[in-house]
Amino acid sequence: MLSIMDAADLNAMGAAMQGGVTCTSKALRQIAENGAPKIGLFGLLSAMRDPEVQKAMGLMITVLKAMGSCMEENLKQVSEK
Repeated sequence: MLSIMDAADLNAMGAAMQGGVTCTSKALRQIAENGAPKIGLFGLLSAMRDPEVQKAMGLMITVLKAMGSCMEENLKQVSEK
């Protein structure tokens, strides 16, 4: 898999992963200090009006969609061999 990625792809992936780890660490520190609220269906719907939540959900959905597409392509290549 790494052999088909060029240096620019690896650098971009590394930067994105570093940013993701930094943001996750910050969120986990906030949870450790303040606790995590319990959120039900209506809390989830309310949270979706928050622009920061919308950006994060958009990012997550985009990454998951790309991963699903890539995994499907890789499975086709493996099954053809």
